[in-house]
Amino acid sequence: MIVLHLKEEAADYLQPDTIRALVKKYSQFINFPIYLWRTRRKRSRRPRRPEKTVWDWELMNDNKPIWTRKPSAVADDEYVTFYKSLTKDTSPPLARAHFVAEGEVSFRALLFVPRVQPADSFNRYGTKTDHIKLFVRRVFITDEFNDLMPNYLAFIQGLVDSDDLPLNVSRETLQQHSSSRSSRRSSSARR
Repeated sequence: MIVLHLKEEAADYLQPDTIRALVKKYSQFINFPIYLWRTRRKRSRRPRRPEKTVWDWELMNDNKPIWTRKPSAVADDEYVTFYKSLTKDTSPPLARAHFVAEGEVSFRALLFVPRVQPADSFNRYGTKTDHIKLFVRRVFITDEFNDLMPNYLAFIQGLVDSDDLPLNVSRETLQQHSSSRSSRRSSSARR
């Protein structure tokens, strides 16, 4: 058990909605479960009894990191479900690429081409893209891939995950690993 003591001005971090949002953003794919001890109202089945408050554990991170599996072991419907949960798009993707790149920095990637081009992609040409997320050991690090992804591919959505980078990887570290752009790769792309 871990006990944290927070300063008074950080009291917002004790709110269940804040904790849910932080876990969803940064830790939804890590290997061990994260639970939140929360309250909920439970209605009585008998009309004369009042509602009562019940404490219960809520699992916060139940998404599975399908990119860690071999492409041949992932079913088409798993890709579609994962794409929809990652992007909040209601349509299935047009195409996908699921591959492993090995070099000085090894990584796994799962990239999708949306069926319909996002409305903001024309406005975004020449600006930052946040459709690809960088994870290190399944922990979210950043979605600013300005230097690693050409602007004309701003519509591509997905993620890149590496076990070789440190969790506190900086933008400068990513630029120093320019070999990550030209790594040898064994890919399996499907439409």
